[in-house]
Amino acid sequence: MDSADQRFGDREALVSLHQGIKKTFSEAKLEADKLAAAFLSLGLQRGERIGIWGQNTYEWYLTQYAAAKAGLILVNINPMYQANELKFCLNEVSVKALVCDESFKTTNYYQMLCQVAPELSNSVKGEFQSKTLPSLKTIIMMTNQNYSGIYRFKDVCEAGESTHLKELESLSKKIQFDEPGNIQFTSGTTGQPKGSVLSHHGLVNNAYAVGYRSGYAKKAHRIILPVPLNHSFGCVLGTLTAAHFGATCVLPSSSYDPKATVQALQDEKITSCYGTPTMFVDFLNVQRSKKCNMQNLSTAVMGAAPCPKELILAVTEELHMKNILVMYGTTETSPITFHSYTDDPPNVRATTIGYPGDHVEVKVIDNDGNITRIGKPGELCIRGYCSFLGYWNNPEKTKEVLLESRWYKTG
Repeated sequence: MDSADQRFGDREALVSLHQGIKKTFSEAKLEADKLAAAFLSLGLQRGERIGIWGQNTYEWYLTQYAAAKAGLILVNINPMYQANELKFCLNEVSVKALVCDESFKTTNYYQMLCQVAPELSNSVKGEFQSKTLPSLKTIIMMTNQNYSGIYRFKDVCEAGESTHLKELESLSKKIQFDEPGNIQFTSGTTGQPKGSVLSHHGLVNNAYAVGYRSGYAKKAHRIILPVPLNHSFGCVLGTLTAAHFGATCVLPSSSYDPKATVQALQDEKITSCYGTPTMFVDFLNVQRSKKCNMQNLSTAVMGAAPCPKELILAVTEELHMKNILVMYGTTETSPITFHSYTDDPPNVRATTIGYPGDHVEVKVIDNDGNITRIGKPGELCIRGYCSFLGYWNNPEKTKEVLLESRWYKTG
């Protein structure tokens, strides 16, 4: 963020269309510093966990950078989580502070928090204590209302003082590149979600590697993010990559809305669009009826599922995205490990996951741990700067997938 301020200060960093917010890199950097100082003023200390539970907003973006500046470990919490899932994640990694939306669709977050921690409804902000959430002490909500036990985000942004800004400057010289910077939970399809601990080094370098191979160093891009920020697709490949290359991130809506996305592709002169293959099918269907001007589009970044050749051809012809980039990754690898090139032919992009990323080793092994012959199935293993540090407070599960040689077994 600091480097982006110096190199691209007057360039738009983030546009949140549904909020009517536009911020340059210089404005975002200043406000991230103020919020980071405010976190320190609330008593948060380096290495403690701060949760972010919400939709795609400028506040989410700001919290991501402010947490890093304050030496805090950002914990991404899915906005769709219900009470039991929220309680588990907050306790699993001992979240000390929580930044959250007021609601998600029909779900009232304050009511859910009171359901998990009944003490909240009678609490005074700054003095919250709960038997069910023993680690959580501070809740900051993006709201204009006054709720018991809750700090308002807009008030917190003004809470930092000059002493805290000086402390922030001192912290910037102490935080190490290989310290934890982020915890992202696995899907939990085979049991309770596990907190994957990712380092600053892994996140920052993965974001740079993806952006460089995507051609973002060649010109200034405007990237639309219909994908959720709580997922690495949004907060690593989106916001972090954009800061590296001075690209603008555009949030078309708080949650996924294909109509709003397609309209924004035209109105905001978007050059690069992120999404899953299913999302791009939606964009094509909307475009076929709206017929928006897509002449500025050049790049599509697809992931999370196989991309059929027919879809690649349709996106190329109807959405004018000539550079379609297919990627593969996991939460544990910060996330991207395979990535196609902009000049790969359609059949390569439709039938493969691209090539290993720079400075990343990959291999396929059999049941005995030996490397298989080319063309034979086996388990994919990955090693490199992008590998996670382990599952939070879960050494047994970590040892199952992260070997002493630092190879990560994807399963």
